[in-house]
Amino acid sequence: MTGGAIDKQRCSPFNVIQTRNITCQTKISYSASVYALINVYVKYSEVDETIPITKNLIGNTSGFIVQPTNKDGYIVSKYNRSSDSLSLDFYGGFNLSYLDLTLSVKGQDLTLSTQNAYFPLSYKMHVGLYALPSQEKCTYDVSKQRIKVLTGSKLTVGKNASLEGQELIAYSSFLDGNNGNGQGIKNSGRNAYPIKEGAIVKVLNGGKLDFDSLAGTIYCDDSSAITKQNDTITSKEPWNFGTNTATIPNPPWIIQEYLELREKLSLVPLTYENKKKICAGLNVFSSTSAYSPSYNVVIDNGSLTENVSAYQRVIFLDEIADYKIEFVSNLYKVFYGNKLYEKNSSVSYSGTTSMVAATSSNTSISNSNQGVNEFDVQSVSISGPSHSCDIGTVLQLTGTINDLDKSYNKNYKWSSSNQAVATVNNEGLVTGVSEGETTISLTCDGITGTFDVKVAQPAVAVEKIASVTIKCQNGTASGGTFKDGNYKFTATILSESGKQLGLDDITSINWVINNPNGGDRAYIGDKSTHEKEGSLEVAITLAGGATASNIGPADPDDVTLKCVVVGKAQGNTVTQVFDIVNNNGCLLPTALVLMSDGSYKQAGSIHTGDMVMSFDHETGKVCANLVIGNDDINKPAKLYDVVHLKFSNGKETDFIYEHGYFDITLNKYVYLHETDFGKFIGHEFVFLDDKLNVRKAKLVKGSINKMFTKLAAPATANHLNLIVDDMLSMEGGLSGLFNIFDYDPATLAFDKEKMNADIKKYGLLSYKDFERFFPKKIYDLLPCK
Repeated sequence: MTGGAIDKQRCSPFNVIQTRNITCQTKISYSASVYALINVYVKYSEVDETIPITKNLIGNTSGFIVQPTNKDGYIVSKYNRSSDSLSLDFYGGFNLSYLDLTLSVKGQDLTLSTQNAYFPLSYKMHVGLYALPSQEKCTYDVSKQRIKVLTGSKLTVGKNASLEGQELIAYSSFLDGNNGNGQGIKNSGRNAYPIKEGAIVKVLNGGKLDFDSLAGTIYCDDSSAITKQNDTITSKEPWNFGTNTATIPNPPWIIQEYLELREKLSLVPLTYENKKKICAGLNVFSSTSAYSPSYNVVIDNGSLTENVSAYQRVIFLDEIADYKIEFVSNLYKVFYGNKLYEKNSSVSYSGTTSMVAATSSNTSISNSNQGVNEFDVQSVSISGPSHSCDIGTVLQLTGTINDLDKSYNKNYKWSSSNQAVATVNNEGLVTGVSEGETTISLTCDGITGTFDVKVAQPAVAVEKIASVTIKCQNGTASGGTFKDGNYKFTATILSESGKQLGLDDITSINWVINNPNGGDRAYIGDKSTHEKEGSLEVAITLAGGATASNIGPADPDDVTLKCVVVGKAQGNTVTQVFDIVNNNGCLLPTALVLMSDGSYKQAGSIHTGDMVMSFDHETGKVCANLVIGNDDINKPAKLYDVVHLKFSNGKETDFIYEHGYFDITLNKYVYLHETDFGKFIGHEFVFLDDKLNVRKAKLVKGSINKMFTKLAAPATANHLNLIVDDMLSMEGGLSGLFNIFDYDPATLAFDKEKMNADIKKYGLLSYKDFERFFPKKIYDLLPCK
C-alpha cells in the first residue's frame, strides 16, 4: 500500500494487485463465483497490522467487483512464473464495480475505497478484453472507476469489444522508490514500484475506447475507434505524508506532497509496439508545479532531437545507439533507469536505459537566461579572515558558489595543494601542519576557486583551551531551578596554563539553547532564535515552566544551554552544557483549597478530577469547577525560597517562585514573585468569606524564608482560578490565558459592554487556531476562544 488515498486527488491507496496463489491456468465461467481473501498490510503512526478481509471478487450479481454480463462469457487466468505476472483474458463483457476495504483498526473502522480513485493495472497483470464470436458488440463498463495503466502493464481491447468509462490514463514513465514515489514516503511500509517500460494499451481492429478523459500512448490503427472528451490527465501519486496520532482519521494519513504525472493522448499504429522506445517521464511536485521541467533527448549525436515538456511521452525510434539529455528548464534531477544522469554525458541505449524521468525544481531555472546557462555553476570564490595561520592552529575559510541553488551538480570538494603544509576539511576549516605555502581550492561543477595560505611557526605558543565554565548572572548553578524570565549567562574560558582567554584567543564560540518541549519556550532574542555566535555572553528568555502549553499534569522544562568553543590549536574544541530546570512553581502542599462541597483540602492532596470552587468572571459568581492537573505533587522535596505574605485581615499565605492573585487596586490578576512582591504592599486583594461573598484586604508585609518542602500547583478548567487560603488566586505559568476582558470592579464580572465591543472588533478564536498546539479535549477545558 502507498502512503495515501485521498479521493479528491484520485490517488489509489495501492498500485499493485495480484493473485500469487493462482499459478495454474484457470477458466472461470459466467455462473461461477470467486471470493478473495485479501491480506491488507497497514502501517501508520503506532499501527502496524496485517488485516485479513474476504471480498466478493468475480460473480454475476451486484455484490461482486467484477460482474460478467454474458451467460456464455468466461475468464481465462494464466500465471507466468518467470515474470511473476498474471494474464487475465475476459470474454463476453463485464461491469466493473469499485473495491471497498473496511478495516477495523484499534476499535475504529477505516475505509479504503477506489470508487473515486484510480483502479491500478500494474506490471503484475496483463488484461485482454474480447468479444465472443457470436457478439457484434461487447461492452466492458468501467464507469464506476477511473483506470490507470501503470508502466510494464498491458491492456488489449479486441475486435467488437468496447471499453467504456470515465477516465483512463496510460503511464509513459513512472520512476518509483527514491526516484519517485514509493520509498520516498516516510515509513509507508511498502516496496518501490519497479522501473518498467511505458504501459501498452492496444485497440485491435474493430475494438473501441470510449472515455470522458483519455490520455497516454494508445496503440491503434483506426482513430475513429477512439472517443473522448478530454485528452489530457494529471495523475497524482503520494510523495510524502504525515499523521495525526490524536485520533484515527479516515484516511489515517495526511498527504503533504504529491508527485504529478501528466499525460496527453497520443495515437500510434499497432506496429509501433515493436519499435525501439525511450519512455520519457516528467515528475512534477504538486507544491512547485508552476516550475514544469523541460528537456531535449538528443539521439545519435544530434541526428534527431525530441523535446519533452508539459507532458510525459514515448519516443519511438527505428534505430538508436546512444542519446544525451539536454537541459532546457526547471530540472532538479534526471534519471535513466535507476541511475542519476550525469550532465552532458552520453548514454548507450539498451532495454534498461530506455526509461528516462526528470523531477521538477522548486525555482525557475533556464539554460538561457540572458545568455546564462543556470544549470551550470557560474563562479566559485573563497574568502577568509587571513591568508596566514600558525602551525597547529586553524583558519576558517568561507566558500561562495554562484549559483549552487540552481546548479544541476551540487557536490563540492575542498582540497589543499600541499597537505604537508596545511589540510582542509569539507567545511573549509584549514589546519596548519608545517611551515610553507599551499593553495586551498573549492571545486564544484568543474569550476574552482582558490585561496593562498602561508603557514608559519607561531610567534608565541598557541594557548590550548582547558576548560569552559558557564555562570548565570543571578548566581543559580547548573541544574538549578529557574522561573520564567530573562537571564544573562557568561562563559569563562581558561587555557592549560591557567590564562583566561578572550575572543581574539579562540577561533569561534557558539551558544545553543534547547528545550525538548518546544522551541518557543526557551530562546535567545526572539522566539525563533536559538543560537548566538561570537560572544562570551548570552541573554536567554524562559517562557515554559511546567504549564506553558500542556495544562494538566506536567513536568518542568529541562532546558540545556550549550556553549561550544573552538580553540586555535588543532583539534581543540571544548563543549560545556548548563542545565536549567524551568519551573514556575506555585503553592506549598499545605495550602488550603476550598472544595466544591464547602470543605478545605490541602493543595498537595488534590488530584485531577477533584471538584473545587472557582470564580466565574462571566457571571460574577462562585461555582464548582474541575481540577485538570496538579503539577509537581509527585516530585521530591527540595530547599526553596518561600514567600510569606500577611494581610490586613490577619490572613496569611505562602507561594514559591510565582503565584497569581486578584489585585483590586489594579482591577486584574497579577503574578507575584520573590523578586517583586514588595511593590504590591498596600494593594488590596480579593478574599472570600464563609458565605462566598467577596471581601478585600491589604497586603501589609512579606518575607522570604528557606524551607525544605514539596510543591503543588492545582489548575482548573475554564476559569483557571481557585480559592486558596480564602484568596482568589491563579496558578503560575498561565500568562496570556486570563485578563482577556476588563472586569467590573463592583462585581468582578467581565464588563459586558466592553467585552462585547472587543468581541465585535476582534472576533473569537476557534479550535482551528489551536489544533497544532494541543488536542481538542484540552481546548475544551480552557478559555481559548
